[in-house]
Amino acid sequence: MRFLELVSLIYLATPYFIFSAGWLNPTAAFVLCTLLAAGLWPVYRENQENTLRSNSELRGTPVVIILGLSLLWVYGSGVGGFAHQNTDYMKHNAVLGDLIDQTWPIRYTREAAGSPLVYYIAYYLPAALAGKVWGWEIANFIQYFWTVLGVFLAILGFCRLVPRRPLLASTVFILCSGLDYLGRFILSGKLFRATEHAEWWSGYWQYSSNTTLLFWAPQHGIAGWITGTLLLSSWLQRRSSTHSGFVIALSVLWSPWVTLGLLPYGLLAAVRTRAKGLFTFANTVIAPIVAITVFLFYLSLTGNVPRGWIWEYGSPLVLIPVLIVFYLIEFGLFQFFVARFSHATTRDDLWLKAVSLTCLLLIPIYRVGEGNDFAMRVSIPSLLMIWLILADSLTQMPSSASQIKRRKVLIALLFIAALTPFNEMIRAVSPQAPPALRTSVPKIYLAEQYLGREDSVFFLYLARPAR
Repeated sequence: MRFLELVSLIYLATPYFIFSAGWLNPTAAFVLCTLLAAGLWPVYRENQENTLRSNSELRGTPVVIILGLSLLWVYGSGVGGFAHQNTDYMKHNAVLGDLIDQTWPIRYTREAAGSPLVYYIAYYLPAALAGKVWGWEIANFIQYFWTVLGVFLAILGFCRLVPRRPLLASTVFILCSGLDYLGRFILSGKLFRATEHAEWWSGYWQYSSNTTLLFWAPQHGIAGWITGTLLLSSWLQRRSSTHSGFVIALSVLWSPWVTLGLLPYGLLAAVRTRAKGLFTFANTVIAPIVAITVFLFYLSLTGNVPRGWIWEYGSPLVLIPVLIVFYLIEFGLFQFFVARFSHATTRDDLWLKAVSLTCLLLIPIYRVGEGNDFAMRVSIPSLLMIWLILADSLTQMPSSASQIKRRKVLIALLFIAALTPFNEMIRAVSPQAPPALRTSVPKIYLAEQYLGREDSVFFLYLARPAR
């Protein structure tokens, strides 16, 4: 396993060590930390034994440019408070602030007496740990660089899977989106204003662009991007499932929605590699224990989250036409022209396309959360695969006049899609209302979705006792 993948796994695992020390009782913390170290050790040894880098390894000027793009992209996202923060930062700031100010594990005693904080907190933990020592300002500074590192690793992983033209691939990664402007025009005859959030044009579902994910929900986006590229790299480049279960387990504390979205690709990798390397200690022992521990934490939640099938939210006569347009706008048109542009396709490529499209077709049928988090977040790994297929097509050299025309169509579609991330970026540098203020989780909108109960299995048997 190459150095990039080792660093990516350490990045994903770092919050688990902090979570173990801060949330688990000494015995459970020792067991989980030992297992995590045991899962990382073979990866480290594998990296040490393969010191010679292949020619496909990214290096030099492209890496420096990608780092610069990561620094600028994250700077404009609102992370760290350097640019305008979208409304989701009311929650982000509340979670980070409480993690800094409260004793771990957090048990609220005033606004929500007896209710612990239960949320996917991996993204916040390194900055919160620094904040406990040096305060809120330093925590935000650390959060910015922690996010830059995650984005940098994600783009490098993406480019390693599209190695021909890494700078073009990284540009596609940042600008990729559904054709949201076109979708709104079809449904309403209107276009978005330059600083308007463009993702909710359908009114029912959202498949978020990568820039939207970074600017609104970086904890989900970073987890989906890194784990998705790790799974594909293991399968497509090394024909192995050696670390697939461990990788998926490391996503749980970051985003359980991403975990759910990764499962079809873990299964696909196992099938296509004929389970080569699947039955390792990390996959069969460590991964289940890590995942179960975190899921027991989530099962402490008490909030009544809305959920149900699509037909429970409106008339099928209204929803089905909108859903068909949603499919075409978010990924269908891209895939139509990609299929007619690409050169010879391998069986792995066909399987990857089939699973990605199947997932994206099925996800909108079920709804969870006030804002339908299920569709927005479970779709992240599948959308990543769609963008990989698009980037791979755009980096190929056309071999005929018809392919040149189709490549031009793909570029034109990408320009239309890029209007959505441009909207987010323009808002970051435009005069806006003051950023979301720092508050406490029990005081934010839908606070019940972030609060749990202390009589759960996790808090009775695994958590550190109240102090």
